[in-house]
Amino acid sequence: MVAARQPLLFYDAEHGTVNRYGGWPYELDTGYPSTVWSFAAGSAAMDWQRGSNASSKGLSAASPGPFAAAYAHSDKAFYSLGGSFDAGASDFPDAVLSGLIVEDFAKGAWDNYPTAFNGQATYRTQARAVLSPNFGSDGFLVVVGGEAPPTKSYAYNEGRSMVEMSAITLYDIANKAWFVQTATGDIPPIRSEFCTVGSPSADGKTYEMYVFTSEPLPLHLLTFLLGSSLAAPSTRPLIWQTLTMKVTKMCTCFPCPPSDGSKPMPPPR
Repeated sequence: MVAARQPLLFYDAEHGTVNRYGGWPYELDTGYPSTVWSFAAGSAAMDWQRGSNASSKGLSAASPGPFAAAYAHSDKAFYSLGGSFDAGASDFPDAVLSGLIVEDFAKGAWDNYPTAFNGQATYRTQARAVLSPNFGSDGFLVVVGGEAPPTKSYAYNEGRSMVEMSAITLYDIANKAWFVQTATGDIPPIRSEFCTVGSPSADGKTYEMYVFTSEPLPLHLLTFLLGSSLAAPSTRPLIWQTLTMKVTKMCTCFPCPPSDGSKPMPPPR
């Protein structure tokens, strides 16, 4: 299995496995991995098993596994929007994948659907996504932040084409339709490669998406107020709020100090 930074991890409910796809490889000569690896969820040990290559299940033979894609999953499928890879011009990701990659768990088939965003570039990387199950009949993908370069070419971490956090990109899974809606409220600053988590309310009337980066940025909450109909999402208000939280302990993504007081291991290359 190719060692990679930030591989895409998702749960396949059809087969009861935790799957790994893509990522930025540490060894540049290995290429961006498009092979799916998995282990059985709930097992005592993570015994990773090599699966099929996504390019042999419907994607282009030259399709690489992405780094920093906006991805989410339902019980039926895995969704990955954009992301970047190294096209050979540098040692960093310098090109952006187009389209929405979808794996149908039951069929084991992969496909790439074109994107058509109203007022946004069709390329997207370093954004984040959640899946709201209480939108539409099959749910909606909710995509925020990241970069949207006008062309496939991309300069990693230079922030040339950042997407405003007020611009919320929505995908109606059942109807394969894209929407872009402008959120109101306390709009967070632009950002990329951040953390998100979301959940519908108990009564199903709202969906809440939490966005967090690191200090000194606070926690932000995006609330969707759902109507009873399945009308276009543009008819439903989206509101940002800034939340106050108390941080008792915080460390960088890697490495965190061990609990026994010893020195942390150095990060991998």
